[in-house]
Amino acid sequence: LPVVAHRRAMLRKGRWRGGVDGRSRHGADRSGRFFDYGELRHVVLALLAEQPRHGYDIIRAIEQRTAGLEAPALRAAVLLLAASVEGRTGKPAAARARLDQALAAAAAARTSAIELEVWARLLRHELFAGNSARVIEWDPFAHAAAARAGPDGGELDGIIGEAHRDLGHLDAARERLRRALASQDPLRADQRALIEMNIGSVELAAGDVGAADAAFTRAFELAHGALGDGHPSLALYIDKL
Repeated sequence: LPVVAHRRAMLRKGRWRGGVDGRSRHGADRSGRFFDYGELRHVVLALLAEQPRHGYDIIRAIEQRTAGLEAPALRAAVLLLAASVEGRTGKPAAARARLDQALAAAAAARTSAIELEVWARLLRHELFAGNSARVIEWDPFAHAAAARAGPDGGELDGIIGEAHRDLGHLDAARERLRRALASQDPLRADQRALIEMNIGSVELAAGDVGAADAAFTRAFELAHGALGDGHPSLALYIDKL
């Protein structure tokens, strides 16, 4: 691939700046379009063409070769990928540090789509860490990023609704979870299933068993459609019925 070969050479020379021709600055090409995940894939392919590498080795190689470059959009994408690797290898503190760095890089590059993705992961990280109050505190900042990026913020509302539920704010939780389902964002079926299940838990806590059963049924149907028969994750939904 010409683009892959060119970027491999630019990375080797330490001259790549994130654009197609390698001459642009701050991660943007001559049209002003910022570096995105599709272009990161080309860089990954270039590195794999040099030698076989594992996922973390790829991240380290990209970070080393782009450390001195004025390409904040590239750095934001790499840091976001690194955060995923850290989280999946059981290093939550390292993952959180990467997310903070990615947010700063995305803001510097004015890459609203990456900034929104970082905010979603930050909120989810705090939710899983038991910091539901912080999730709600960061709500305005995350939705400001969504407004810049264009989506309704459906994924954010799903996370924030779950945080409200965990804190016992049932009315606020219900409103946010329903807003998430009503958004025009392309949420996956498994994401919608989880939101429906959380609505069911809200209704159950509020004492409305009928509404809870209806939500749990919708959640199971969505999950079953997305995962298929026999998937172990279906047990989570079956348990609620």
